Amino acid sequence: PDGDQIAFKFDWGDGTESGWSSFVDSGSSASMSHSWSSKGTYQVRVKAKDAYDAESGWSASHSITIRVILLAVDPSSLDFGELGKGSSKTMTFRAYNAGAGTLSGSVTVNRDWITVNPSSFEGNDNTIFVTVETAGLTESLTPYSAVITITSNGGTETIQVSLLVIPSGIVAYPNPFSPSAHTNLVFWGNSVPYMKIRILNLAGELVKVLQEKYGNSMLSWNGRNEQGNLVARGIYIFVMENFSGKIAIKK
Repeated sequence: PDGDQIAFKFDWGDGTESGWSSFVDSGSSASMSHSWSSKGTYQVRVKAKDAYDAESGWSASHSITIRVILLAVDPSSLDFGELGKGSSKTMTFRAYNAGAGTLSGSVTVNRDWITVNPSSFEGNDNTIFVTVETAGLTESLTPYSAVITITSNGGTETIQVSLLVIPSGIVAYPNPFSPSAHTNLVFWGNSVPYMKIRILNLAGELVKVLQEKYGNSMLSWNGRNEQGNLVARGIYIFVMENFSGKIAIKK
């Protein structure tokens, strides 16, 4: 009121206050900026002081509503299960806005056997297609893993990817098999689930019948015949529907 210069201080409504602004002429406007850490409605107040440090009281509060863009993904992981070598499979996930505003971002992967479509997006509910190709991968009892990274104006999220590459058809491992050195011989591949495997000697006599009943890609044999005795060393034939092969038994 005396025409003095004045400075302003703000109470941001989140438990913090600003410092004093620079002095400006009385009747002029002044501004300060603040970043709130979370969305919500905040009651902001202001007070003034003159060049002689005489302070006013706090003003009436003014409501400010903060709305933020917030990236969310669903699901947070993709398990492609078991795939035969040379095959592909596609799954999807959502990248969506759990806040306000308009979400936009990009999608990257850290393995060359994964592709994503689209690789960039703008919108508040986006479906991303993820395809894995196993042609360049080796069959392994250890799952392959990868990470998809979604970077956006509402934050960054990652999705874990896993898959197990199994043989097409069936293989016997280890081959040759030694009961003294190995616990079991494993028949492994995408032809194993729900199949019956007959093991024969070279004379065509039945040695053992194995049945996979649970949809698994592996079926174990302990090297014993139908009578529970360890089989003799030699070459044996395993037969299943539309497929056959040989295994060697050694001591």
